[in-house]
Amino acid sequence: MGAFREAAEEAEPVVVLPRGFDSSEPTPLVIALHGTGGTGREMARAWRGAARRVGAILVAPDALRPSGNGYAWVFRDESEWYVEKLIAEMREEYAIGEVVLVGFSQGANIALAMGRSHPELFDAVVPVCGHWEADAAGLPEAPAEGEEDDRPAWYLLIGERDPWQATYDEAEELLGAAGMRVSVEKVRGLGHAMPRDRVLEGALRWCLE
Repeated sequence: MGAFREAAEEAEPVVVLPRGFDSSEPTPLVIALHGTGGTGREMARAWRGAARRVGAILVAPDALRPSGNGYAWVFRDESEWYVEKLIAEMREEYAIGEVVLVGFSQGANIALAMGRSHPELFDAVVPVCGHWEADAAGLPEAPAEGEEDDRPAWYLLIGERDPWQATYDEAEELLGAAGMRVSVEKVRGLGHAMPRDRVLEGALRWCLE
C-alpha cells in the first residue's frame, strides 16, 4: 500500500469542469472508474458530455497498477482508499454537492462494493456492466425511525447481452428489499460495452433528481 499511496500522491487524474462553472456554487461530483486495462482518459471521453450536460464535475483517475495498455484495480483496499482521497481533495478545492460513483466492468465491481461498504460517501452509484456479488460487501443498515436515509441510490446499467446481466436482477431485489432507491436499465442489443452518451446522461439525471 505504501508504494501505491506514493504513486497516488503524484498522479493527476483527468478533471473536467462543466461549462459556466461557478466555484462558489455547490456542484455535483462524478468519480469514474475504468475497467481492467483501461485508463482514466478513456472514461473521461465516455462520460464528459453527460457530466457537462448535467452540470457535474468529472474526475477520472487511472488505477495506477499496470495492466495491458492501461491499469487495473488490483486491490480493493487500495482502490477504496484512492476514491476516498479523490473525494476529499475535490471537497478541499471546490464546493461539492452530490457525489456519484460510476464505473465500467472492473470499475463497476469496485463501485458495487464501495457503495455498500462506504454508503456515507455517495449520493448515488452507477455501475456499468459490472458483476454483482452479494458477498463482496454487506448491505448498509437502514436508518433508525425518524432519521434521514443517507444511503446511496443505485442505477444499475448493463447491456442485455452482457454475460453478467442476470446478476443485476439479484442486485435490484436485494437493494430494493433493503429500502434503497434502485433502478435497472438493460440496454437493448448491447454486450459488455459502454452505452452511448445519452444513456449515461439519463443515468446521471436519474441520480441527481
